[in-house]
Amino acid sequence: MAELTDAELRKELLALGYRPGPITATTRKVYIKKLGCLRAEVAAARRSGRTAPPSPGRSSAGPLQQLVFKAEFPSWSSWKLGHFRL
Repeated sequence: MAELTDAELRKELLALGYRPGPITATTRKVYIKKLGCLRAEVAAARRSGRTAPPSPGRSSAGPLQQLVFKAEFPSWSSWKLGHFRL
């Protein structure tokens, strides 16, 4: 897998339902590892008789990031009035 180009790596991840962020020198190893895990999941699903593809809703954001994105933040007026202190 290490011999894949960035474009090929992105294409493989997308084909398995995973949306990667930018592929850089620092993220490449992470995405190669993720590709290996996704391929193993698909192989395990095939062995167990499940043929459903991975869910298309997969994201590069983990559960904690997804939770943070859904968080509601206080309005600016609350900050301005001093209801929240840092």
